[in-house]
Parts: sequence; structure tokens; C-alpha cells
Amino acid sequence: MKKILAPLLFTLMAFAPASIELQTLALLDKVTVGLPGKASDDDSKGIPMKKVVMDDGTEFNAFTMDYTTFGMTEEMLRSMAGTEGFKDQMEGMIASQKGMKLVKNETGKYNEKYTCYDMVLDVDNNEYKGIMYQKMIFYKQYSISLLYRPGKNGMNEGLKNQVFNSLKIAE
Repeated sequence: MKKILAPLLFTLMAFAPASIELQTLALLDKVTVGLPGKASDDDSKGIPMKKVVMDDGTEFNAFTMDYTTFGMTEEMLRSMAGTEGFKDQMEGMIASQKGMKLVKNETGKYNEKYTCYDMVLDVDNNEYKGIMYQKMIFYKQYSISLLYRPGKNGMNEGLKNQVFNSLKIAE
């Protein structure tokens, strides 16, 4: 039996997705994320983002948005972020963007403390056609967003999860 299991285990391990060494990037004081390469600055969408584009076109973006610019305090955002009304407003804003369709939006908690949305978006615009994934966490007066857009090699669930799970808030 051991003679069969050892080669089988070795074969399975050869096809297991390998993790990539991520480069840590500070998004805010006490907030970091790991990205699979050196991030460049991208302001093309009107929001300052950090962006990594891999060889096959896979793209990761990370950015924060300060809600005090919309007149909200930390307390206001914290009390609103997890409500159905807030979620409905956010989904409405996404739906109003040309070429953007919300496929899934799951609400949860990051570190059992901060409201978190995990979204799947169907995008069809001049820049991109396909599925995009977004994780949005509300921390203090900020939203922290991570975006993943698969490249020519298709969906890499392991890499997406590795990057999304690398987000750390030091409390």
C-alpha cells in the first residue's frame, strides 16, 4: 500500500497550486497587503491605486477610499457599512456603471470585526471583458479594496485567495 501511496502523493503535489512570494505593500498606517510583484501607481480611474500586472495580463489592484471626503465620520461609516440599506446603495452604484454587472455580493466580517464585502463582477467595457473579483473591507473611516482580474491563463483561485488573504490590519 505504501508503494502506491507515495508516488500518488508525489504526483498530486506536483499539480498543487504553488504559492507565489508576495511583496508587502502598506496601504494605510497599520494596513498591509501582499501583491505578486512590484506595484506601480495607477490614477487612470480617478482613484489612486497600486497595481500589479503579471505576464499573462492577470491584474491586481489595491486602494483605499477615505469616506470623510463624503462627509462621513468613522462612527457613521461603522454604523452604516453592514446594513442592508448601505449594501443596496453600493450595489446600485456598481449597477449604474456602464458595462458593469454585479453577479454576487456576500457580506461578512474581516477579523470578526470589520464589515467586508466579497463581490463578483461581470465587466464588459472598452478596457476589459470578463469576470472581476473585489474584496472591500470597511476600517475606521476607510474602505480598503482589493481587485483581481484574471489574465489569459484564466482564473487562478489559489493566487486570488493568497493575495486577498494577505490583507492585514494590525490592531
